[in-house]
Amino acid sequence: MELKDVVQQSIAEVLEQFKSDFESLNKGLERIRKDIEASAAPQNRDEKEVYRETARLLDAVARGDTGTMYRLVEEYQKRGYYETRDGFSTADSAPLLPTLVADRIISLFPQYGVAARLADTFRMSTDTLKIPYTSAELTAFAVNEESEIKSSKLAFQSVTISPKKWGLIAPWTSETEEETRVQYTQKVVERAAAAFAKAMDEVMFIANGSAAYHNYTGLLNLSGVNIYTLPSGKTNYADVTVDDLIKAQQLFPEEVDLQLTGVYSRSVDIQLSLAKDGSGRYIFDPAGMVDDGTRGRIRRKVIGDAVFLTSPVMPSTLETTQNGKPFCVIGDFRYYMIGIRRDISVTTLTEAVIKSVDNTTTINLATQDSRALRFTARWAFVTPPGPALRAFTVVKTAAA
Repeated sequence: MELKDVVQQSIAEVLEQFKSDFESLNKGLERIRKDIEASAAPQNRDEKEVYRETARLLDAVARGDTGTMYRLVEEYQKRGYYETRDGFSTADSAPLLPTLVADRIISLFPQYGVAARLADTFRMSTDTLKIPYTSAELTAFAVNEESEIKSSKLAFQSVTISPKKWGLIAPWTSETEEETRVQYTQKVVERAAAAFAKAMDEVMFIANGSAAYHNYTGLLNLSGVNIYTLPSGKTNYADVTVDDLIKAQQLFPEEVDLQLTGVYSRSVDIQLSLAKDGSGRYIFDPAGMVDDGTRGRIRRKVIGDAVFLTSPVMPSTLETTQNGKPFCVIGDFRYYMIGIRRDISVTTLTEAVIKSVDNTTTINLATQDSRALRFTARWAFVTPPGPALRAFTVVKTAAA
């Protein structure tokens, strides 16, 4: 190869390397520019991402995944502090200082979602569905040689269900979102998850058959279930003892292997935590180690064959009238079914007229510079039919 060719090849290689380095430099500068734009962008994230996080949060609530639930809540809240655009001075002519508003809303996240965790949930592909159940079992007979074998017919009945709608609309003004830059949208979807989980718990446990619950009746008020009444004189929920909850389990059928779970309020659970044996020692050790730092501090009591959980919708020991009332349910919740016709769907509203809870205050989103999120879902609750009622026992206080 001649010297001229060698030089030309070397120059070409140098130029190619320079071109490659220049492209890499441009890519690096582009990344820096995007990072700067991202850091200067408004803190309210794209609605699609908000909806994705909503779905993850609702799923975590439904599955009782407290680790994921608390992590998502922390992500909603960890946004730092931002200045408002308030340029007015104070009345006493104090120096103009930027007003700092915390980019979070302090609130307690209620632990709803017991119904969704315990019940047997299934998808509904139609608005009307029949669910069969056995009303008479088969019998095996002793048969002698050459004798005739008797027949035994398995009898069925069915219950027909239709989904009902639950929904809520949560409005807010543009100032809430723009001036203070509080992550209000994230807080709304977080609380919506709790609201829908609470609605499911109320229908399963305390619904009284009124229109407020789509005429459903909860397990505490359902006729046909086993009833265990505390002994005479025990007229308060706090009077319940470990012995009472074990005796209540004697009402379950002997021939069925049930996976029992008990549900009562946290205040009742605390009363049981104070119970001591004849030697003055706590029956349930009140001190213990938390498994890990990522989950909520959840403790479970095992009484008899049942594991007990708490739900905020269950009757509290602070109620004024407690005599003769149900306050705890024990059962195999595989026999309680919830049909899901439509998952929780979210729609953004910007041009609608909505009313407040008291049905008197009207909000025009367009003229009042507001927006709202509409959440809806359709569920069908299947109370235990026929013999499945025997899989549940309700504990109630004595009348006197």
